[in-house]
Amino acid sequence: MNFEAGTFIHQSKTYQSAFLLEANYFTKLFNIGNWKIRQFVNPKFVLGVNRQDIIGDELNINEQNGLAGFNAALYGTSKALLSLQTQTYSPYALWGFRLNPFFNYTAAVMGSPTNAMTNSKLYSKVTLGLVINNDYLVFSSFQLSLSYYPSIPLQGDNVFKTNTFETTDYKLQDFELNKPRVVNYR
Repeated sequence: MNFEAGTFIHQSKTYQSAFLLEANYFTKLFNIGNWKIRQFVNPKFVLGVNRQDIIGDELNINEQNGLAGFNAALYGTSKALLSLQTQTYSPYALWGFRLNPFFNYTAAVMGSPTNAMTNSKLYSKVTLGLVINNDYLVFSSFQLSLSYYPSIPLQGDNVFKTNTFETTDYKLQDFELNKPRVVNYR
C-alpha cells in the first residue's frame, strides 16, 4: 500500500492539497492442471482540495493515468480506479514462445467540486489478450489484445480497440526512504 498527502501553506491556509491512496495485491500462484494462474488487484484513489481551476492542474482518466486506450476530455479534482487482472501462465512453448492468456477489467470514475464521484458516470474497459514471451529475444515479451469500452465521450458507445496497451506491470512497492517531494497528482 501507498499513502501520500501534501499541501502548500500560505498565510495559514492550505492550497493545492493532494491525497493519494493506492495498493497492489496479488494472489499466490495457483495450479489448474499444468497451467498456473494469478489474480492481480490494483485500487487507486486520488483527491485534490483547493486546486487551481485550470486543466493543467486537474486529473483525468486517460492512458497511463487511468484507462489505457481511453482518450476523452474529462477532467476533475478526484478519481477512483480499480483494475483487476487474471493472468495465466502456459506450460507449453511453441518455437520458444510461451502464449499466456490474460483478462483485464478496469473501472474509473471522476469527481469535481460541482459533481461528486458518487454522482458521476462509471467508465470501464474489458480486455482479453495474450502475452507472448520468448527469453531468447531482445524484446522478451509483447502482447496481442482486444479491448472493449462501453462508452468513450466524443468517440461513441461500444468501442473496440486492438493492442491498446501493454498489460499493467504489477511491481512491488518501493520501500526505500527518500527525500520529501510533491505528491504525484495524476
